[in-house]
Amino acid sequence: MNDDETRGYLERVFAKDLDGESLLSNNSKWINFLLVKNKNWFFENVVLIGDALHTAHFSIGSGTKLALEDAIALFERFTATESVATALRDFESTRKPVIEEYQAAAYESMRWFENARAYMNLSPLELAYSVMMRSGRVSHEDLKKRDPDFIAAYEEREAGAGGRSRRQTADGSEE
Repeated sequence: MNDDETRGYLERVFAKDLDGESLLSNNSKWINFLLVKNKNWFFENVVLIGDALHTAHFSIGSGTKLALEDAIALFERFTATESVATALRDFESTRKPVIEEYQAAAYESMRWFENARAYMNLSPLELAYSVMMRSGRVSHEDLKKRDPDFIAAYEEREAGAGGRSRRQTADGSEE
């Protein structure tokens, strides 16, 4: 559907909640995500940070945060040594594991969204649980601490389903 058709459809779906109001559109588009990784983080006295150095899928919403953390880490490395070469090597060695972890989580989140159709058979509760667990960075126990009522409802539903989890993976198989 084009933007107007999509907005009209969603206005009908949420008519009761919208109470006669219309939806606004920001003309969002599904785009292909470009994953950026660099073998070399610096060359001589030139260093990359942020999206020029690495990207993390927008579904985990951390691009700006990672860029600022890069800048802070780079600053800290330069205040710890007078050697540009040492500061740049230290920057890479301290930040690279952090970035790799974010990129791994972002990749899983991206795969979830690219395969969202496979999850549309889930109940709203199961779907919400699946969305929250998609990156692998949030555990069941994390969710239990954040929202015990939600997890209690989810666990009650799962127990009613014979105790077997019906969460599907991106390839359509069940976990």
